[in-house]
Amino acid sequence: MNPAEIVWNFPGGATAFGIAAGAALVLAALLYCFTLRKLKLRQRLLLGALRLALLLALLALLGNPRREETREYVNEKTVRLGVVFDVSSSMCVNGLLGSSRLADSLRQFEEAARPEGKVEYRYFTIGERLEPAASAESIRPLAGAPSKRTVFTNLLDSLRDGAALFDSQNLDAVVVFTDGVDTSDAQPAPALSALAGSRPQYRIVPAVTELAMHKFLEFRKVEAPARAVQNATVPVDIAASYSNLTGSDKVELAITDDRGSELFRAEGKRNGAGGGMMFRAELTMDAPGLRRYTAALLLNGRKHRETVWCLETVKRNRKRILLYQGTHDWAARFLKNAVASENRSELEVRRFNAELPNNNFPSDRELAEYDVVILLNLNRKQCVGGLEKSLHEYLKAGGGVIFVTGNPVIAGEYANSPLEMLLPVEFSPNLNRSDRKHALTSQFRREIRNYHRGVNGGAEQRFLRAQEFSYKPTRLKEFTLTPAGEAGPMFRLPGGGEIRPGFLDCAKVDAVKPGAQALAFYKDEKGAEHIILAVQRFGRGRSVVLATDPLWRWKLSLPSDRRDSEIFWENLLSFAGDAGKLGDQPWTLGESQPVAGKPLKLRLSQPEVPADCTVSCEKESWSLTFQPVSGKAGLWESGFTPARPGIYRLRSGDGAVRDFTVAADRGNRELDAPAPNLFLLRQFGALDNCRVLAPAEKLDLSDFTALKGETLTERIVRPLWPTGALLALLLALYCCELILRRIFKLV
Repeated sequence: MNPAEIVWNFPGGATAFGIAAGAALVLAALLYCFTLRKLKLRQRLLLGALRLALLLALLALLGNPRREETREYVNEKTVRLGVVFDVSSSMCVNGLLGSSRLADSLRQFEEAARPEGKVEYRYFTIGERLEPAASAESIRPLAGAPSKRTVFTNLLDSLRDGAALFDSQNLDAVVVFTDGVDTSDAQPAPALSALAGSRPQYRIVPAVTELAMHKFLEFRKVEAPARAVQNATVPVDIAASYSNLTGSDKVELAITDDRGSELFRAEGKRNGAGGGMMFRAELTMDAPGLRRYTAALLLNGRKHRETVWCLETVKRNRKRILLYQGTHDWAARFLKNAVASENRSELEVRRFNAELPNNNFPSDRELAEYDVVILLNLNRKQCVGGLEKSLHEYLKAGGGVIFVTGNPVIAGEYANSPLEMLLPVEFSPNLNRSDRKHALTSQFRREIRNYHRGVNGGAEQRFLRAQEFSYKPTRLKEFTLTPAGEAGPMFRLPGGGEIRPGFLDCAKVDAVKPGAQALAFYKDEKGAEHIILAVQRFGRGRSVVLATDPLWRWKLSLPSDRRDSEIFWENLLSFAGDAGKLGDQPWTLGESQPVAGKPLKLRLSQPEVPADCTVSCEKESWSLTFQPVSGKAGLWESGFTPARPGIYRLRSGDGAVRDFTVAADRGNRELDAPAPNLFLLRQFGALDNCRVLAPAEKLDLSDFTALKGETLTERIVRPLWPTGALLALLLALYCCELILRRIFKLV
């Protein structure tokens, strides 16, 4: 309460009041000094005193003097304080010192929860969602015991939804205890925007208790074709990720079919305590039909994760092969005989002809009808008319391209060319034109030049006589297989044994591109290794480079009853032609490892609107409704939420099928990287209504308890004299004066 003070309203203050009082005195004296009727002095003094009293009372009424004082007090109210605890696995598991992050957060809150005034606490927990809690004591049992139902944290979405809830409950402030680990793959922007627009003040308290590293092993991707032809060998690429594994931990991948037979087992190669590993399996398709395959990740001999997929085997149709050559070559005849001998393919030979449309190369529509295109001794100048662009689209759509040349000059012309971009190797641009000349050819040309110059006349005849009855076949160079070539089916005979082709000429290859595989090389006289056969995937198709002659000399060097050459070309054509012409898997899952209870996005690739699409698990089946994906023709999107773990099957109206596994949980994903995410928490600290405590800073709730209520101000006014009594006095004085004036016969 402030001290009382005297306040009045007379214009001009005390000076003006004194002047007015003096004027009243003069006026009162003058009024009764000179009158028409002579009065006695005593009568004049009495009437003048009454008139002066009247005027002074009037001045006192006009000044309204009063005593005023101001009193302030706080209208106390209950402060509503929200307290949010993160109860996900990374918060509940015990740390290196025995205490969990949640236990430390509860202790920190109890030490700070001693505010003055009235405070009402509202408790919440964050796991997969934001949920109310009865009290801090009801949360304590979770500390030190990771909840089986909460294995990942939806922190960002929970805070985004919580902002509206906090506003609806009229909370004045919210304290959040969390380590910032969010494994829901949500973006922070919606949560930041929601908190910035809400009314409460926020304090985020980082939980930084150090945890032990958790072993993590999970499938990331399985790449396998949707269909394959009978007796073909198809590759299956499987990617896995891991972290926190020790040097003694052993990771293996095992693949079994639906008959329970193990088809593949390999140990994963790791680099450090965390990262990724790749497995490649070659599966041979035997009988036609739909087969299910299961891949299991084994950690120290025990099954850790598994996933399934389906692959449909169809009967082999006759394969169409195009041989496009730059000039007439002996190899065309031998290749045609090799294809005809297997009776499962047909070979069409076309030769570059500048006088024909498109240089006699098929149009894009015609090209799509071929399974394999062989480019034989085609020089760079003959790759005109959009040939390279057509082959690019052909490979992406699933075709196979085999580039064959043993001429180093021709190969060098393709260095850094658009066609080389499609191939698995980089050719050497450093050409030595003498490399293309065989020793026997060089000697013959030298003799011819000498003959025309007249040197050693009759040289041609002497050369022919020297070679007569003395011809010896030139020794061929032999393929040396790489580990990938030995493991693959390219050089295998049906009854067992290896195929080792021989060649005479080869082109120079600088390097194999990343992602490609070298299957064979040869060592020259100096011991240098030269790649001569390499393969790679390109789009849905495969490209192959055979950097030798077309191997017809090798065919001539074999006994007539040996079919090694035909089998090698059959294997090579099957490898290139069975890549993707039957189509990739039309179904695409939004996640590599779906989880029960979590929405799963599905995509289906087909030209028309999907009809009669279903997803089933055991005896239950659900229909799917698809919507077109914006900006992507032929791609449709749907979704559903798998209710329980198990094996689910997707089936479209045209018969496309895919099986996939739904896991019960995500294997405690957040324990795979248990470090607190301080970077995410600092983003919240940039908001105007939010502050993030430093890891070592002590929580203080006094800032919030200062919001007790509004400060009220009361004004107390006490008049020095009552106005009504003063008015009565004025009236009484006036009446007395009138009466006296009548008595003294002045009126």
